[in-house]
Amino acid sequence: QQHHQQHHQQHHQQHQRQQHLRLFSLHADLNARDLLMVRTTDNATGNTTWTDTPLTNAARNGGCVILDGLDKLRSDALSSLALVMEHGWMALPDGTRLVAHDSFRVIGIGHPPAADATSMDGGEASSWITPEVQGMCHWIRVDTLPAKELREVLVELYPSLDDDIVDKLMRLEKELNDVSVDSAAEQESLRLSLRKLKHICRRVERNPNELGNILCSTLLLDFLPEWESGIVKRCFEKSGISIQPRDYGTCDYTMDEELLKSCRRVASDPLLVPNVRFHENAGQAEVMGDILEAHSVGEKALLIMGNQGNGKNKVVDKLLSLLNCEREYVQLHRDTTVQSLLMMPMVENGRIVYRDSPLVRAAKHGRILVLDEADKAPVEVVAVLKGLIEDGLLSLPDGRVLSRLGSKSSEERDDNIIPIHPDFSVWTLANPAGWPFHGNDLAREMADVFSCHTVHPMDMNSHKVSMLDFLTTTSFAIQLKYAIIVHSMIPGHSCELWNQCRTTIHR
Repeated sequence: QQHHQQHHQQHHQQHQRQQHLRLFSLHADLNARDLLMVRTTDNATGNTTWTDTPLTNAARNGGCVILDGLDKLRSDALSSLALVMEHGWMALPDGTRLVAHDSFRVIGIGHPPAADATSMDGGEASSWITPEVQGMCHWIRVDTLPAKELREVLVELYPSLDDDIVDKLMRLEKELNDVSVDSAAEQESLRLSLRKLKHICRRVERNPNELGNILCSTLLLDFLPEWESGIVKRCFEKSGISIQPRDYGTCDYTMDEELLKSCRRVASDPLLVPNVRFHENAGQAEVMGDILEAHSVGEKALLIMGNQGNGKNKVVDKLLSLLNCEREYVQLHRDTTVQSLLMMPMVENGRIVYRDSPLVRAAKHGRILVLDEADKAPVEVVAVLKGLIEDGLLSLPDGRVLSRLGSKSSEERDDNIIPIHPDFSVWTLANPAGWPFHGNDLAREMADVFSCHTVHPMDMNSHKVSMLDFLTTTSFAIQLKYAIIVHSMIPGHSCELWNQCRTTIHR
């Protein structure tokens, strides 16, 4: 049930056996054929060819393949694996028959069926563990780590963490686990998984006094329903954790220049570094400082969430500009597929060729991948990144594999393995679920993969500073319109702001 724990166990077993490991991240769009082979084109001739998937590659050459996300597959696609799992051979889509290598092994990972799950049409969903699937494997249940062992893991991973902070986290983890909610999804969103605890400890090591605020960001407390937020706050009180309220923009905030300097990069392609028009203000500077702090401690995946119009893109682009980081940008939408996220089909000289997507380019060259509007895309599209972020492995549709380890040696070099640059990071921008966009609840599905950050609405002080800065660069007519609008629409601040606008206009 604890996905993070399962992955570590599988990797440890493969390291002990010194077998070649392949990760196959599964999603709902895969059918029985896609599990075995995929269609690609030959770059030289333009002819279509068949390419082995990680499953078929492992069966052909030996080794172990991890099928991550068995619960996401349709039951008919999953049942089609019975032939190779039980009898050791498979009939491939290209018409050939393959007998599996003697050292071929399969490890499947999946969430147990939820009792309250619903299907796409709103009815009750059937369990993915059908009688056919049940007989294909030897089943092992992975339970949640006991509190004592979980504490030992955290102490070993973060030895400099104060014992008092570890005790508070353990008490909070127990309090949240004991909360009774209506559905398994709500329970999962409130639970402090091992992934979430690692995100928290990594940041608290640097800023021990910010434990409460870091927990609020990790649990996305600002976007929880009021009753859930109240439950979490009561759990904080019982665990001895205090929340220091932040008044964004009400005081003068400046970013840590030394930290900024230490994270600054040398761009190989300056054209990819954002050059954004940004009006300095304390509110958004504080949000940038929060993101910078997480980036500086080695967080490779950030989820930056805020309502429409709060300035998520401006904040991210300005910070990347200050860091001199190259950016690869992808805007997701409801028609985005896993294929389109990983590869870009193009027509060249009358032939269909597949070029690297921004994701692949960012992974190869160590750039920051910015995924915008992530809540609009189907959840399984963004979920594919979990294998890339957590395990450092992602299979591409053309047969290549993104790997954090790369080739083991020059003798074993494989042209199909693309080493992931150590500076590669994913910054995901999303709106909260629900009205008015009714996007997918990305936070509830996979927030524990990311270090979470909230972009709050700009406070009145930051609004005034930004607007007055903007007015100095516009024509007199626009300045006058702004002043009239603000004077009539912002009660309580209109007089002061009106006077400042008039002063600016007179200048």
